[in-house]
Amino acid sequence: MRLTQSPTVSRVLALRHRTRCAGFAPALVLLAGLSIGCASSGNSPADAAQLPDTLSAAQREDLVRTLDAQTRRYFAHFGNREGAPYDSALAAFRSAASRSASRLTFDSAAYRFTAWLSQGHTHFSDPWLTARYGQPLGFVLEPRAEGWLVRASDVAGLVRGDVVTHVDQEPIESFYATRRELIDFGAEHQRRRRLGRNSVWWPMQFSLTTADGRTIAVDRRRNPAPATTAPTVPHRWLVQDSVAYVRI
Repeated sequence: MRLTQSPTVSRVLALRHRTRCAGFAPALVLLAGLSIGCASSGNSPADAAQLPDTLSAAQREDLVRTLDAQTRRYFAHFGNREGAPYDSALAAFRSAASRSASRLTFDSAAYRFTAWLSQGHTHFSDPWLTARYGQPLGFVLEPRAEGWLVRASDVAGLVRGDVVTHVDQEPIESFYATRRELIDFGAEHQRRRRLGRNSVWWPMQFSLTTADGRTIAVDRRRNPAPATTAPTVPHRWLVQDSVAYVRI
């Protein structure tokens, strides 16, 4: 699992941080560009899909504590979140994570926590979640003044320029509202745009209704999950495997 914060300065210190959990190897922590948690031991969707579906109570508590400690230490805007509001959000995260061994439940709680931070450069990810639920939607949806507009589509019957009004007969604004707290982007317009770009919180099979009354079936099971290989970042080690300059 990984929590990342995009670098905002030209020099970024990197620190090796070891956190162990089932099916994961040690991870890398970036001091100005935060990346905490565990990196997948495999890079392919097949490897990630084989990671455990559950996390023990000890693993979940260790991950919650790690996310808390690293957020307090490295989150650039922590001063705007500390105190009772932060303590309440953390308690909600810990409570949700403790209710079930389900990895999906933990990931949902972690997304809610990072989304609560409301900072567009900080994100949570888990390669298992991407492998299991990240199959592409097959279309790009974007909120516009005229409604939720299809910008591109590989789905039969759904074309660029269509306006989507319902998902599985639920008004799309209601569909968005029930997922908004899982979208870890800051500003409201960023969250709305992200809905049509992050497929993990969409059903695997669903229908879309367009403004002109057409109903279109979507089956994401036919689409391959994206690779989970981390991007290569140009860098120069100052202390090998410990401190480095990173080009941004």
